[in-house]
Formats: sequence, structure tokens, C-alpha cells
Amino acid sequence: MTDQKKYFVTGIGNSIIDVLAFVKDEYLTQNGLTKGSMTLIEQESANSLTNLKYNKITVGGSLANAIVAMSHFGMKNAFIGKVGSGHYGQAFFDDLIQNNVDFYCKNRSRFGSTARSFILITPDKERTMCTYLGESANVFDEVDPEPIINSEILYLEGYLWHKEDTIKALKQAILIARKNKVKIAFTLCDAGWVELHKADFLKIVSIADFVFANERELKALISSDSLDEEKVRELGKENKNLTLIITRSENSVVIFSAKTGEFIEVEAHKIENITDATGAGDAFSAGFLYGLSQKLSLEESAKIGHLFASQIIQTIGGRFEAEQIANIKKILQISSQNVA
Repeated sequence: MTDQKKYFVTGIGNSIIDVLAFVKDEYLTQNGLTKGSMTLIEQESANSLTNLKYNKITVGGSLANAIVAMSHFGMKNAFIGKVGSGHYGQAFFDDLIQNNVDFYCKNRSRFGSTARSFILITPDKERTMCTYLGESANVFDEVDPEPIINSEILYLEGYLWHKEDTIKALKQAILIARKNKVKIAFTLCDAGWVELHKADFLKIVSIADFVFANERELKALISSDSLDEEKVRELGKENKNLTLIITRSENSVVIFSAKTGEFIEVEAHKIENITDATGAGDAFSAGFLYGLSQKLSLEESAKIGHLFASQIIQTIGGRFEAEQIANIKKILQISSQNVA
């Protein structure tokens, strides 16, 4: 991080309260839900799901999880989002401030509701999400150039590609970043979402510096049933600054560098007892970006990404408990420059 920049990362993402519940596969079938997917729901459905027996309620949101995870390791970050003025909105606001993240939300809505994501966890630890976006979808009137200009990286999440005004605001944020030589990071978020917004997502990939995707999302982006290296290389032909980071659950991560034309494969940490896979991708991206902030190589940064992800899947929800933070710090201290 340079002395001139106030923030390492400014993220623009959904401001969501996560409601986590363990359910059987039959529950998904009975409610017409596809395992592993994210489905948008209306307020009536959200109110109904609120009555579901839940295991944990926590402050969440894909990109917010990543921003907060980085903040535990000496990085000053900012988050741009939108919440309502009620209890849930205040909880989100307080959480970011307590975690040393500057929250840019000038106008907390008096009438709208803070977004909620119902994360349904099946016995195989897969999570299926039903998300009510509420005020989060109206982030367009919160996009402030100041934190973007004063950051090393602008980080955007694909889940925000929903409302026309918000999409316009995000495109404007990208222009501000490029004009001020701020690097751009983007996470695809969901394979179904990629299919819906492929044209826009491909345009972002053509100018972004870092793109995070899981294997299913990448396949949707390149319209392939496999991780086709030639099609991946095509993405890099337009954008020589592209680093594409493809996570594959418990398998190795694959990194493609358009600058060198290389594919780098980094083995994942093997975890026997997974509690909940929620936030694994968010934690990986946080660890990877943390590695870059320490001037580590792509491979070493991926190892830290795996370390972060291996810890988050041993707790419920997408936020680290004190135990996981302590474990990561201990491993990083022991490994020093030789990242384990």
C-alpha cells in the first residue's frame, strides 16, 4: 500500500444481513430451489423465511465479508453500500465501524428495508441462497468518488448487476477508477447471474486487473462445459493486465496471468471437518488481496487465500471468529515470507 492512498480496497457491494439455517435436501426440492444457487425473492417471501428456524444471524454480504476479513490484518478499507434506517441497517453500520472499515452510506432509507440473505445449508455443507435485496439494490445514490480515488483497488461484486440505475453508477465508478489509475477487482458471484449479465461481465473482464470466479462461474462466462484454456486465453487477448483467479472448492486454484500467458495451479488446504462453506470464496479473495498488499507473488497470495478460506469453512457464516483470526496470524508469523 502506498503512502498516498487512504485505503487499500474500496468495495461496492450489497449490504446484507445473513440468516443461516440448516435444512434437508427435501426442503430445497419442496420450495423449487436449485442447490448451490442464489435466488432473488420479494419482501413477502423474505418475511415468510424469517419464520424459518435459524441457526445464526450475522452481518454479511459477499464483498462486505471480504472487506472485513482483510481489515483484521492491518489493512484500512472502505465499503460503499445502502441500508435502511431500522435495526438491521444499524447493525450493518455498527459492524463495519467496529471492524475498522469506513462505511460510505449518506442516506439510510427511512422507508426501505435492509437486505437479507437466507442461507440454507444442506447436510453436504453446500449453501443455497434466497436473497431479498431491499435497499441494497439502491446503492446508485451512494457511489462517492472520494474513497474510490483514494484507494489502490476498487472491488465490485457481480450481485449488484440488478437495477438499471445501480448498473450505471457502477460503470461510472469503473470510469473514475481507470481515470485515477486505481486497479479494478471484480467477483462474478454466481453462475446464473453470469448467464443473465454475460455481455456486461465480459466488458468488465476486458478492463479489470483481477477477476475472481469459481469453476462454474468461469464456465458460464466462456460458454464451455470445461475449463477451456484456449477460451480463457481469449479473455486475456483484449486485456494484458488481467489476472483471472479460478477457485475450485477443495481442489487447487487456477490462476491465469494474461501478462505472462501462464496458468498457475496452487493446491488447496485439505480440511476434513467442514462446518459451513458460506463465504469461502469471499475469504479466499480477501487472503489473495492481502498477499498482494504484502508484495507477494500470485502463487504466494493464492496460498494465503487458501489459508483464509480453510479457516472460514470451520465456522458458521461468512465472518471470522476470534479463533480463526488468531490461527491465521499464527500461521503467517510462523511462515514469514515462506507462506504456508
